Amino acid sequence: VFVPGPQDIGIGNVLPRPGIPEAVTRKLRSNRFPPNSVIFPSNPCRILYGTRELLFFRQDITHQMRRNCILPPATHETKDITNHLVKTLLEQSHLCPLPLPTRPVHWDNEHALHIYPLPDLFVLG
Repeated sequence: VFVPGPQDIGIGNVLPRPGIPEAVTRKLRSNRFPPNSVIFPSNPCRILYGTRELLFFRQDITHQMRRNCILPPATHETKDITNHLVKTLLEQSHLCPLPLPTRPVHWDNEHALHIYPLPDLFVLG
């Protein structure tokens, strides 16, 4: 599973990002792996593995969230900023609770950014 990141080929700074185009991945799909064993989903990506739901989101939004917060996290909360970020995202039930000028969203696919129902595994990277 190759989830596109912010520096990969795509439509720019808009979320959710579509998968990496087939024109770019054609050689990788045909030469290195057996057929249908490699997928290039969108970002974010939900995968159902058995009865478990996995959510992958390749975006470093820590700096954007800190830059746009109204009240900075309390001193005792900033010891582990990652836990604070994940807690904020899960409480908001949205992967990118930022203003539109800061982080544009493609409205036709905005539902992919919702974190409801909560997944069994949430990978933020």
